[in-house]
Amino acid sequence: GLEYRFGYEADGKVIAFDWSSASSLDVRLPSGTIVLVAQVRDALGALSGIMYSQVAVAAPAARRRLLSVSGGLASDAGNSDSGVEGEGGRALLATVVFDWTRAETLMTTELQGGNYGTLNELASSLILEADRQALEGSLTVTQAREQKDTIFTSLESAVAAVHEAQSMSSGYACTSLNLASAISADPAHLDSALLSRILAHVALLVSDEHATVASLLPDCAASALSFMANALHAGDASGNVITRVEEGVAATFRETAAGLISGQAASSTSNASSSSISRASFSGTEWAALSLPAPEGNGLVVEYALPAAFATQAALDAQSPVDVLLAAFHWVPEVGGVRAVAPLVTLLFSQNGQAVPVRDLTDPISISIPFNAAQRAIPAFQGKCVFVNGSTISTFGVTTLHTATGVTCRTSHLTSFTVVPADAAESTTPAPASSGTTAASGEGQGSGGETTTTPAPTTVLATVLPATYTQMVVSLPLSLAEFTSAKQDGFRAGVASAAGVTLDKVF
Repeated sequence: GLEYRFGYEADGKVIAFDWSSASSLDVRLPSGTIVLVAQVRDALGALSGIMYSQVAVAAPAARRRLLSVSGGLASDAGNSDSGVEGEGGRALLATVVFDWTRAETLMTTELQGGNYGTLNELASSLILEADRQALEGSLTVTQAREQKDTIFTSLESAVAAVHEAQSMSSGYACTSLNLASAISADPAHLDSALLSRILAHVALLVSDEHATVASLLPDCAASALSFMANALHAGDASGNVITRVEEGVAATFRETAAGLISGQAASSTSNASSSSISRASFSGTEWAALSLPAPEGNGLVVEYALPAAFATQAALDAQSPVDVLLAAFHWVPEVGGVRAVAPLVTLLFSQNGQAVPVRDLTDPISISIPFNAAQRAIPAFQGKCVFVNGSTISTFGVTTLHTATGVTCRTSHLTSFTVVPADAAESTTPAPASSGTTAASGEGQGSGGETTTTPAPTTVLATVLPATYTQMVVSLPLSLAEFTSAKQDGFRAGVASAAGVTLDKVF
């Protein structure tokens, strides 16, 4: 049989509901110009094109709209005396004054009745209504925050009940993640307590503790990562927001990659974040380097390149596909009193559903990160790469190379990285703790773990990949056989120290 999926877009926010065998959906809509969408799929998974219809909904109102595929995308429900018109001029049911108390009662009724899908539909409308009324001045920021707290309390209770009953479905989890992204879109409407609760809520949705969801679909992952971007925008390091976001990103990565086959990728881009979750065969080369649009746009990219020895040094399984997450978040909370001047970038690898620990690399990974627009506008602006370790930043195990639009971080371990002004103070913390989420450690780095930043270059490099070379001929009283790897390393370190640079190889 056929299944149908409905949704709508208002003020740039997209709300999508779960697939169902019902060919219509009774839903309350926010006021304003609304774009209704619908899609159909058959039992084999073949999809129709996406159907659109635009309607105007009067404000303020508590509206209902019957979305239907069988009678055209949008057939009206309600009485003809309302002030809401569809494309054909037919009216929809509307009330004169928006009643938030009545809205809370409706949510409570749906929650107590176990009608969690209907509750999600109602909440989606109320979230957008709160945003609209705050924008128009009908609600103060404090009132909008209170309304969203009330809405979220019902959503939180519903998800907890579904989780406890071990009845979480992929569609329900996806819709709930979509709502988490929508409710957190305006940082002014979140205080630290509400943000902390939503972080825990999303962690519950993506962790799949009872293994009832086979995998997260790409659009669900996009909603989860969109929420992570919102959390970083609203949060600060004192509440361990970055650490909790890293944990959420790692869980989203694991659950999304589980549904991919070799050669597939799930990508998303917005003005707050961009991400790519991909699976590739080990024998392929596409996972050795990847780029994605920087969240700020302007044609800039975030990218990484692995050293040739990475597979060996990271002890990868040559018989299993390689999963990769590369994510960049535009908003970065102040860490240790320092404001970042570039996106927060996370790079993770996994195989067979397990995080690949990346630490103590002798050949570093290169991660290129562009500056934000304000810093790019400053001639010869200097920044340095740092990794974020909880509420502190450090350059241990990380060196900085300057490019025309930002920097390239060369790192011996993996966690989350950003860029701060070159003169910013930093923590003396030597390395991030190794964990299943960041899979990073910097212990035993030796000279490679020193806090170093390249001096202001006389020539600005447009890119550091492929590597740049300076030719130097030195005559040594050694045969090629006598010039062992250990002696080459010592020679390289001596020249690097004298020149104040980093040398990758001696040829």
